[in-house]
Amino acid sequence: MQTLKILFWNIVCLAIFAGFCFVGLEFYLRTYQGFSTETVSAVGVPIFKPDTLNTYAHNPGATALNGYGLPVPEIHINNLGLRNDEDYQLSNEDEHTKNILVLGDSFTFGTGVDQNETFSALLENKLNPPIGALSFKPDVARGLLGDTLDLSDEPASFRLQATDLERDKWQVWNAGHIGYSIGNYYLLLKKYAEIMPLDTVVVNIFVANDITELRRKTWILDAENDLVQVEDQKVFANAEGKLESRTSTPPKSLAWHWLEQRLQVLRYKLELDDPEFEEPTLTWPVFLAEDHPAWDPNLPGYWERFLQGMQFMSDYANQHDIKLKFVVLPMDVQVDDGYRTKYARLYFDEDAKQSDRPQTHIMNFCAARQLDCIDMLPIMRSEPDRATLFFNYNADPHFDKPGHELTAEVILESLKADQE
Repeated sequence: MQTLKILFWNIVCLAIFAGFCFVGLEFYLRTYQGFSTETVSAVGVPIFKPDTLNTYAHNPGATALNGYGLPVPEIHINNLGLRNDEDYQLSNEDEHTKNILVLGDSFTFGTGVDQNETFSALLENKLNPPIGALSFKPDVARGLLGDTLDLSDEPASFRLQATDLERDKWQVWNAGHIGYSIGNYYLLLKKYAEIMPLDTVVVNIFVANDITELRRKTWILDAENDLVQVEDQKVFANAEGKLESRTSTPPKSLAWHWLEQRLQVLRYKLELDDPEFEEPTLTWPVFLAEDHPAWDPNLPGYWERFLQGMQFMSDYANQHDIKLKFVVLPMDVQVDDGYRTKYARLYFDEDAKQSDRPQTHIMNFCAARQLDCIDMLPIMRSEPDRATLFFNYNADPHFDKPGHELTAEVILESLKADQE
Protein backbone atom coordinates (compact mmCIF):
# COMPACT_ATOMS: atom_id res chain seq x y z
CA MET A 1 0.00 0.00 0.00
CA GLN A 2 2.82 2.38 0.92
CA THR A 3 4.44 1.76 -2.46
CA LEU A 4 1.19 2.61 -4.27
CA LYS A 5 0.88 5.88 -2.32
CA ILE A 6 4.41 6.87 -3.24
CA LEU A 7 3.77 5.99 -6.88
CA PHE A 8 0.50 7.97 -6.84
CA TRP A 9 2.08 11.13 -5.42
CA ASN A 10 5.03 10.81 -7.78
CA ILE A 11 2.57 10.76 -10.69
CA VAL A 12 0.70 13.75 -9.26
CA CYS A 13 3.93 15.74 -8.83
CA LEU A 14 5.05 14.80 -12.32
CA ALA A 15 1.68 15.90 -13.76
CA ILE A 16 1.87 19.22 -11.89
CA PHE A 17 5.42 19.75 -13.13
CA ALA A 18 4.37 18.94 -16.72
CA GLY A 19 1.48 21.37 -16.37
CA PHE A 20 3.78 24.14 -15.21
CA CYS A 21 6.13 23.40 -18.13
CA PHE A 22 3.20 23.51 -20.57
CA VAL A 23 1.95 26.84 -19.20
CA GLY A 24 5.50 28.19 -19.23
CA LEU A 25 5.95 27.19 -22.88
CA GLU A 26 2.64 28.85 -23.78
CA PHE A 27 3.70 32.04 -21.98
CA TYR A 28 7.13 32.00 -23.64
CA LEU A 29 5.74 31.57 -27.16
CA ARG A 30 3.18 34.32 -26.73
CA THR A 31 5.33 36.81 -24.79
CA TYR A 32 8.91 36.41 -25.93
CA GLN A 33 8.47 34.87 -29.37
CA GLY A 34 5.54 37.13 -30.27
CA PHE A 35 3.47 34.22 -31.56
CA SER A 36 -0.30 34.15 -31.48
CA THR A 37 -2.99 31.73 -32.60
CA GLU A 38 -3.60 34.08 -35.53
CA THR A 39 0.01 34.19 -36.77
CA VAL A 40 0.28 30.40 -36.60
CA SER A 41 -2.58 29.96 -39.02
CA ALA A 42 -1.76 33.01 -41.16
CA VAL A 43 1.19 33.16 -43.53
CA GLY A 44 3.59 36.04 -43.88
CA VAL A 45 3.33 39.65 -42.80
CA PRO A 46 0.45 42.21 -42.96
CA ILE A 47 1.25 43.79 -46.32
CA PHE A 48 -1.57 42.33 -48.44
CA LYS A 49 -5.05 43.25 -49.58
CA PRO A 50 -7.79 41.56 -51.66
CA ASP A 51 -7.29 41.98 -55.41
CA THR A 52 -9.67 41.47 -58.32
CA LEU A 53 -6.95 40.27 -60.70
CA ASN A 54 -4.92 37.88 -58.54
CA THR A 55 -7.15 37.29 -55.45
CA TYR A 56 -4.58 39.07 -53.26
CA ALA A 57 -1.82 41.63 -53.86
CA HIS A 58 0.47 44.00 -51.99
CA ASN A 59 -1.12 46.93 -50.22
CA PRO A 60 0.56 50.13 -51.54
CA GLY A 61 2.36 52.03 -48.79
CA ALA A 62 2.36 49.08 -46.37
CA THR A 63 5.39 48.49 -44.16
CA ALA A 64 6.05 45.57 -41.84
CA LEU A 65 8.75 43.61 -40.16
CA ASN A 66 9.83 40.71 -42.33
CA GLY A 67 8.57 37.74 -40.38
CA TYR A 68 9.14 34.02 -40.92
CA GLY A 69 11.30 34.03 -37.77
CA LEU A 70 14.16 35.81 -39.53
CA PRO A 71 15.83 38.84 -37.89
CA VAL A 72 15.82 41.33 -40.76
CA PRO A 73 14.57 44.94 -41.06
CA GLU A 74 11.44 46.35 -42.62
CA ILE A 75 9.56 45.55 -45.78
CA HIS A 76 8.30 48.60 -47.64
CA ILE A 77 5.69 48.43 -50.40
CA ASN A 78 5.71 51.45 -52.72
CA ASN A 79 2.83 53.30 -54.41
CA LEU A 80 2.48 50.65 -57.13
CA GLY A 81 2.48 47.65 -54.79
CA LEU A 82 6.13 46.80 -55.47
CA ARG A 83 8.80 45.98 -52.90
CA ASN A 84 10.88 49.10 -53.57
CA ASP A 85 12.01 51.95 -51.36
CA GLU A 86 11.18 54.51 -54.04
CA ASP A 87 7.74 55.31 -55.39
CA TYR A 88 7.23 55.22 -59.13
CA GLN A 89 6.77 58.65 -60.71
CA LEU A 90 5.77 58.86 -64.37
CA SER A 91 7.01 62.46 -64.44
CA ASN A 92 10.58 61.25 -63.92
CA GLU A 93 10.61 59.21 -67.14
CA ASP A 94 12.78 60.35 -70.05
CA GLU A 95 14.55 58.78 -72.99
CA HIS A 96 17.49 57.76 -70.78
CA THR A 97 15.30 55.93 -68.22
CA LYS A 98 15.06 52.15 -68.64
CA ASN A 99 12.54 50.19 -66.55
CA ILE A 100 13.08 46.53 -65.67
CA LEU A 101 10.12 44.71 -64.13
CA VAL A 102 11.12 41.64 -62.10
CA LEU A 103 8.33 39.09 -61.62
CA GLY A 104 8.28 36.01 -59.41
CA ASP A 105 7.20 34.46 -56.15
CA SER A 106 8.72 34.68 -52.66
CA PHE A 107 12.24 34.13 -54.06
CA THR A 108 11.91 37.32 -56.08
CA PHE A 109 10.12 39.13 -53.26
CA GLY A 110 13.11 38.31 -51.06
CA THR A 111 11.67 36.35 -48.15
CA GLY A 112 14.18 36.55 -45.30
CA VAL A 113 16.46 39.29 -46.65
CA ASP A 114 16.53 43.05 -46.28
CA GLN A 115 15.01 45.41 -48.83
CA ASN A 116 18.37 46.25 -50.44
CA GLU A 117 19.55 42.62 -50.43
CA THR A 118 17.05 41.23 -52.94
CA PHE A 119 18.49 40.45 -56.35
CA SER A 120 16.25 43.15 -57.83
CA ALA A 121 17.82 45.84 -55.63
CA LEU A 122 21.32 44.47 -56.20
CA LEU A 123 20.74 44.42 -59.95
CA GLU A 124 19.69 48.07 -59.94
CA ASN A 125 22.86 49.04 -58.06
CA LYS A 126 25.02 47.11 -60.50
CA LEU A 127 23.32 48.76 -63.49
CA ASN A 128 23.85 52.25 -62.05
CA PRO A 129 27.50 52.67 -61.00
CA PRO A 130 28.42 55.96 -59.27
CA ILE A 131 28.54 59.02 -61.50
CA GLY A 132 31.85 60.87 -61.79
CA ALA A 133 35.02 60.39 -59.76
CA LEU A 134 36.86 62.12 -56.95
CA SER A 135 40.33 63.39 -57.77
CA PHE A 136 43.03 65.44 -56.08
CA LYS A 137 46.57 66.64 -56.77
CA PRO A 138 48.67 65.93 -53.70
CA ASP A 139 51.61 68.17 -52.87
CA VAL A 140 54.55 65.83 -52.38
CA ALA A 141 57.34 67.24 -50.24
CA ARG A 142 60.58 65.64 -49.19
CA GLY A 143 61.56 65.75 -45.56
CA LEU A 144 63.92 64.10 -43.19
CA LEU A 145 61.48 61.23 -42.72
CA GLY A 146 60.88 60.69 -46.44
CA ASP A 147 58.05 61.66 -48.78
CA THR A 148 54.99 63.29 -47.20
CA LEU A 149 51.61 64.22 -48.71
CA ASP A 150 50.07 67.60 -48.03
CA LEU A 151 46.40 67.65 -49.05
CA SER A 152 45.41 70.78 -47.16
CA ASP A 153 45.79 73.11 -50.16
CA GLU A 154 44.27 70.74 -52.75
CA PRO A 155 40.86 69.49 -51.60
CA ALA A 156 39.22 66.60 -53.41
CA SER A 157 37.32 67.64 -56.54
CA PHE A 158 34.44 65.98 -58.38
CA ARG A 159 35.03 65.15 -62.04
CA LEU A 160 32.33 63.97 -64.48
CA GLN A 161 33.18 61.29 -66.97
CA ALA A 162 32.46 62.01 -70.64
CA THR A 163 29.53 59.58 -70.76
CA ASP A 164 27.99 60.28 -67.33
CA LEU A 165 25.34 62.68 -68.59
CA GLU A 166 24.33 60.51 -71.54
CA ARG A 167 24.15 57.07 -70.01
CA ASP A 168 20.85 55.35 -69.21
CA LYS A 169 19.35 55.26 -65.74
CA TRP A 170 18.08 51.79 -64.91
CA GLN A 171 15.12 51.36 -62.59
CA VAL A 172 14.50 47.81 -61.39
CA TRP A 173 11.04 47.20 -59.93
CA ASN A 174 10.53 44.19 -57.64
CA ALA A 175 7.09 42.72 -58.41
CA GLY A 176 7.72 39.46 -56.53
CA HIS A 177 4.67 38.20 -54.61
CA ILE A 178 4.57 35.34 -52.13
CA GLY A 179 2.54 32.41 -53.49
CA TYR A 180 2.20 33.70 -57.07
CA SER A 181 2.74 31.56 -60.16
CA ILE A 182 2.89 31.97 -63.92
CA GLY A 183 -0.70 33.18 -64.41
CA ASN A 184 -0.24 35.83 -61.74
CA TYR A 185 3.02 36.93 -63.39
CA TYR A 186 1.26 37.38 -66.71
CA LEU A 187 -1.49 39.53 -65.20
CA LEU A 188 1.12 41.69 -63.43
CA LEU A 189 3.04 42.07 -66.69
CA LYS A 190 -0.07 43.44 -68.42
CA LYS A 191 -0.94 45.64 -65.44
CA TYR A 192 2.45 47.35 -65.14
CA ALA A 193 3.02 47.59 -68.88
CA GLU A 194 0.00 49.91 -68.95
CA ILE A 195 1.48 52.07 -66.18
CA MET A 196 5.17 52.36 -67.05
CA PRO A 197 7.25 52.04 -70.23
CA LEU A 198 8.98 48.68 -69.85
CA ASP A 199 12.31 47.96 -71.49
CA THR A 200 12.86 44.48 -70.01
CA VAL A 201 10.83 42.00 -67.96
CA VAL A 202 12.60 39.27 -65.97
CA VAL A 203 10.35 36.36 -64.96
CA ASN A 204 11.74 34.11 -62.23
CA ILE A 205 10.44 30.54 -62.10
CA PHE A 206 10.93 28.48 -58.93
CA VAL A 207 10.77 24.93 -60.23
CA ALA A 208 9.74 23.26 -56.98
CA ASN A 209 6.25 24.74 -56.73
CA ASP A 210 5.49 27.25 -59.51
CA ILE A 211 4.00 24.37 -61.49
CA THR A 212 2.22 22.47 -58.71
CA GLU A 213 0.74 25.65 -57.18
CA LEU A 214 -1.52 25.78 -60.24
CA ARG A 215 -3.63 23.10 -58.56
CA ARG A 216 -5.16 25.75 -56.31
CA LYS A 217 -5.52 28.49 -58.95
CA THR A 218 -8.45 28.84 -61.35
CA TRP A 219 -7.78 30.74 -64.58
CA ILE A 220 -10.53 32.93 -65.99
CA LEU A 221 -10.21 33.40 -69.77
CA ASP A 222 -12.05 35.87 -71.96
CA ALA A 223 -13.72 35.25 -75.33
CA GLU A 224 -10.35 35.58 -77.08
CA ASN A 225 -8.82 32.88 -74.84
CA ASP A 226 -6.69 35.43 -73.00
CA LEU A 227 -6.12 35.16 -69.25
CA VAL A 228 -7.89 37.98 -67.40
CA GLN A 229 -8.16 36.76 -63.80
CA VAL A 230 -6.66 34.21 -61.41
CA GLU A 231 -8.78 32.95 -58.52
CA ASP A 232 -6.76 31.37 -55.70
CA GLN A 233 -8.96 28.67 -54.20
CA LYS A 234 -6.94 28.35 -51.02
CA VAL A 235 -4.96 31.47 -50.09
CA PHE A 236 -6.48 34.90 -49.47
CA ALA A 237 -5.69 38.18 -47.71
CA ASN A 238 -7.43 38.28 -44.35
CA ALA A 239 -8.71 41.30 -42.42
CA GLU A 240 -5.26 41.84 -40.89
CA GLY A 241 -3.60 42.00 -44.28
CA LYS A 242 -1.93 38.61 -43.91
CA LEU A 243 -2.15 35.63 -46.21
CA GLU A 244 -4.28 32.86 -44.79
CA SER A 245 -5.24 29.39 -45.96
CA ARG A 246 -8.94 28.57 -46.27
CA THR A 247 -8.26 25.15 -44.78
CA SER A 248 -6.30 26.41 -41.76
CA THR A 249 -7.85 26.56 -38.30
CA PRO A 250 -6.19 28.58 -35.52
CA PRO A 251 -4.92 26.31 -32.74
CA LYS A 252 -6.37 26.89 -29.28
CA SER A 253 -2.97 26.42 -27.68
CA LEU A 254 0.39 27.52 -29.08
CA ALA A 255 2.23 25.12 -26.80
CA TRP A 256 0.15 22.17 -28.00
CA HIS A 257 0.63 23.25 -31.62
CA TRP A 258 4.39 23.52 -31.04
CA LEU A 259 4.54 20.03 -29.52
CA GLU A 260 2.48 18.56 -32.36
CA GLN A 261 4.83 20.03 -34.97
CA ARG A 262 7.93 18.63 -33.21
CA LEU A 263 6.31 15.24 -32.77
CA GLN A 264 5.42 15.12 -36.47
CA VAL A 265 9.04 15.86 -37.44
CA LEU A 266 10.18 13.10 -35.08
CA ARG A 267 7.76 10.66 -36.73
CA TYR A 268 9.18 11.62 -40.14
CA LYS A 269 12.72 10.99 -38.95
CA LEU A 270 11.73 7.62 -37.48
CA GLU A 271 9.94 6.89 -40.79
CA LEU A 272 6.67 6.23 -38.98
CA ASP A 273 4.99 8.78 -41.26
CA ASP A 274 5.86 9.79 -44.81
CA PRO A 275 5.46 13.50 -45.70
CA GLU A 276 5.38 12.61 -49.39
CA PHE A 277 1.91 11.19 -48.95
CA GLU A 278 0.43 14.15 -47.07
CA GLU A 279 -2.09 16.35 -48.84
CA PRO A 280 -1.62 18.60 -50.57
CA THR A 281 1.77 17.54 -51.87
CA LEU A 282 2.99 20.85 -53.23
CA THR A 283 6.66 20.58 -54.04
CA TRP A 284 7.99 17.15 -54.77
CA PRO A 285 5.89 15.67 -57.64
CA VAL A 286 7.76 17.67 -60.32
CA PHE A 287 10.93 15.77 -59.46
CA LEU A 288 9.50 12.27 -59.27
CA ALA A 289 9.17 9.49 -61.83
CA GLU A 290 5.66 8.76 -63.10
CA ASP A 291 5.60 5.40 -61.36
CA HIS A 292 6.52 6.91 -57.99
CA PRO A 293 3.65 6.56 -55.46
CA ALA A 294 3.73 10.28 -54.62
CA TRP A 295 3.66 11.43 -58.24
CA ASP A 296 0.60 13.56 -58.95
CA PRO A 297 -1.47 12.20 -61.89
CA ASN A 298 -2.74 15.75 -62.53
CA LEU A 299 0.78 17.04 -63.03
CA PRO A 300 0.74 16.87 -66.87
CA GLY A 301 -2.24 19.25 -66.83
CA TYR A 302 -0.41 21.68 -64.56
CA TRP A 303 2.61 21.56 -66.85
CA GLU A 304 0.46 22.26 -69.90
CA ARG A 305 -1.10 25.29 -68.22
CA PHE A 306 2.26 26.51 -66.95
CA LEU A 307 3.86 26.41 -70.40
CA GLN A 308 0.76 28.10 -71.79
CA GLY A 309 1.39 30.90 -69.30
CA MET A 310 4.97 31.27 -70.50
CA GLN A 311 3.67 31.53 -74.06
CA PHE A 312 1.11 34.16 -73.00
CA MET A 313 3.95 36.26 -71.61
CA SER A 314 6.13 35.79 -74.66
CA ASP A 315 3.35 36.77 -77.07
CA TYR A 316 2.49 39.87 -75.03
CA ALA A 317 6.12 40.98 -74.79
CA ASN A 318 6.62 40.58 -78.55
CA GLN A 319 3.48 42.58 -79.29
CA HIS A 320 4.63 45.44 -77.06
CA ASP A 321 8.34 45.42 -77.93
CA ILE A 322 9.43 44.34 -74.45
CA LYS A 323 12.53 42.21 -73.90
CA LEU A 324 11.57 39.11 -71.94
CA LYS A 325 13.84 36.84 -69.92
CA PHE A 326 12.95 33.74 -67.94
CA VAL A 327 15.26 32.79 -65.06
CA VAL A 328 14.80 29.23 -63.80
CA LEU A 329 15.54 29.02 -60.06
CA PRO A 330 16.41 25.63 -58.53
CA MET A 331 15.44 23.92 -55.29
CA ASP A 332 18.23 23.98 -52.72
CA VAL A 333 18.60 20.18 -52.58
CA GLN A 334 19.22 20.14 -56.34
CA VAL A 335 22.25 22.40 -55.89
CA ASP A 336 23.98 20.65 -53.00
CA ASP A 337 23.24 17.47 -51.04
CA GLY A 338 24.08 19.26 -47.80
CA TYR A 339 20.76 21.07 -47.89
CA ARG A 340 18.88 17.79 -47.39
CA THR A 341 19.47 18.03 -43.65
CA LYS A 342 17.00 20.93 -43.51
CA TYR A 343 14.09 18.62 -44.24
CA ALA A 344 12.48 15.90 -42.16
CA ARG A 345 13.38 13.22 -44.69
CA LEU A 346 15.44 12.80 -47.84
CA TYR A 347 12.92 13.29 -50.64
CA PHE A 348 15.43 12.74 -53.43
CA ASP A 349 15.96 9.06 -52.79
CA GLU A 350 16.44 6.21 -55.25
CA ASP A 351 12.81 6.50 -56.36
CA ALA A 352 13.36 10.06 -57.63
CA LYS A 353 15.01 9.21 -60.93
CA GLN A 354 15.45 12.70 -62.37
CA SER A 355 15.93 15.52 -59.88
CA ASP A 356 16.71 17.87 -62.82
CA ARG A 357 13.43 17.04 -64.59
CA PRO A 358 11.68 20.45 -64.19
CA GLN A 359 14.70 22.34 -65.55
CA THR A 360 14.94 19.99 -68.51
CA HIS A 361 11.24 20.40 -69.26
CA ILE A 362 11.35 24.20 -69.13
CA MET A 363 14.61 24.62 -71.03
CA ASN A 364 13.41 22.29 -73.80
CA PHE A 365 10.29 24.44 -74.13
CA CYS A 366 12.44 27.59 -74.25
CA ALA A 367 14.62 26.12 -76.98
CA ALA A 368 11.62 25.02 -79.05
CA ARG A 369 9.92 28.44 -78.77
CA GLN A 370 13.18 30.44 -78.96
CA LEU A 371 12.61 32.05 -75.58
CA ASP A 372 15.42 33.77 -73.67
CA CYS A 373 15.83 31.49 -70.63
CA ILE A 374 18.60 31.20 -68.03
CA ASP A 375 19.00 27.97 -66.05
CA MET A 376 20.50 28.82 -62.65
CA LEU A 377 20.99 25.17 -61.62
CA PRO A 378 24.33 24.48 -63.37
CA ILE A 379 25.57 27.95 -62.44
CA MET A 380 24.81 27.42 -58.77
CA ARG A 381 26.22 23.90 -58.78
CA SER A 382 29.50 25.25 -60.13
CA GLU A 383 29.84 27.76 -57.28
CA PRO A 384 32.61 26.82 -54.80
CA ASP A 385 30.50 28.28 -51.96
CA ARG A 386 27.21 26.74 -53.09
CA ALA A 387 26.51 25.62 -49.51
CA THR A 388 25.94 29.29 -48.59
CA LEU A 389 23.52 30.22 -51.40
CA PHE A 390 20.34 29.16 -49.56
CA PHE A 391 19.14 29.57 -46.00
CA ASN A 392 19.92 26.75 -43.61
CA TYR A 393 16.72 27.22 -41.62
CA ASN A 394 14.61 24.09 -41.29
CA ALA A 395 12.44 23.51 -44.38
CA ASP A 396 13.16 27.02 -45.75
CA PRO A 397 14.31 26.77 -49.40
CA HIS A 398 14.83 30.52 -50.03
CA PHE A 399 17.99 32.27 -51.12
CA ASP A 400 20.37 33.64 -48.53
CA LYS A 401 22.29 36.83 -49.37
CA PRO A 402 24.91 35.04 -51.56
CA GLY A 403 22.10 33.46 -53.61
CA HIS A 404 20.61 36.88 -54.32
CA GLU A 405 24.03 38.29 -55.18
CA LEU A 406 24.78 35.50 -57.65
CA THR A 407 21.35 35.77 -59.29
CA ALA A 408 21.77 39.53 -59.72
CA GLU A 409 25.19 39.02 -61.30
CA VAL A 410 23.89 36.40 -63.75
CA ILE A 411 20.99 38.62 -64.84
CA LEU A 412 23.37 41.57 -65.21
CA GLU A 413 25.69 39.62 -67.50
CA SER A 414 22.72 38.54 -69.60
CA LEU A 415 21.55 42.15 -69.96
CA LYS A 416 25.05 43.23 -70.97
CA ALA A 417 25.17 40.50 -73.60
CA ASP A 418 21.92 41.81 -75.08
CA GLN A 419 23.50 45.23 -75.61
CA GLU A 420 26.59 43.92 -77.39
